[in-house]
Amino acid sequence: MAKCRECKYQLGTKSCQNCTAEHKTQCCYCDVCHKNTHNTEDMHGHNHIWLVQPCVECNDYAARWRCNDCCDVYCTACFSKVHKRGEREN
Repeated sequence: MAKCRECKYQLGTKSCQNCTAEHKTQCCYCDVCHKNTHNTEDMHGHNHIWLVQPCVECNDYAARWRCNDCCDVYCTACFSKVHKRGEREN
C-alpha cells in the first residue's frame, strides 16, 4: 500500500483517477488529505477508487472497525455513533 501523496505519513485509502492520469503516477490520498485537496470547485468532478473498504454508514472514510455482531465495518466516528451502548442502535 502506498503512502498519501500529500502528507506522506498516512497510508492512502483512495486513489484519484483524474490526478493519476494527470501526473502519470498513482495518486493515493489518506481520508483527510483527500477531503482537503478535493474539496475545491475544480476538483469535484474527480473520480476516486477505494483502496480499502469504506465505512458502510458514511462512505466518506475508511473502515477501521468491524462489529462482531452485525459484521458491518465502520469508520471510528460512525462506529461510536451507531454502537453507542455496545450494540447497534436502530
